[in-house]
Amino acid sequence: MEITRPSASPVASSPAPGIAKSFVFLSLEDETGNANIILTSDLFERERLTVTRNRFLRIDGLLHINDGVVHVKANGICPLN
Repeated sequence: MEITRPSASPVASSPAPGIAKSFVFLSLEDETGNANIILTSDLFERERLTVTRNRFLRIDGLLHINDGVVHVKANGICPLN
């Protein structure tokens, strides 16, 4: 199921663990809670400046909720100004 829900939130990034070298992980937080954002390395390279120079992002992608933990496999990123 693909769900797009705009969210204005601060962005925190973390390096991929050794076993996930082709992914970048972000953490977004808004009034509804936290979301773990998963970016492919290709998407991150295309949107590197957007991710690193903007405090608020809109993430489009596939939403997964497992045991109350929200994960979004991103397929699009744009800044919220």
